[in-house]
Amino acid sequence: MWEGPPREIRSGDTVWIPPGVKHWHGASNGNGMTHIAFSESLDGKSVDWLELVTDAQYSARASEDQL
Repeated sequence: MWEGPPREIRSGDTVWIPPGVKHWHGASNGNGMTHIAFSESLDGKSVDWLELVTDAQYSARASEDQL
């Protein structure tokens, strides 16, 4: 787990992720996800893209969510 337990985000929810918190987000098998992100820039950079989430990581997390 990166920065805490998974959180379910529903339509219309607003989520704030503090700077420097490693996180990922995505849809489930039955629900798509679209998000709009607002971010500030520091020294001309607004985001640090990290490694891709693998299918195995996503499937493991989805299994945890169902417990």
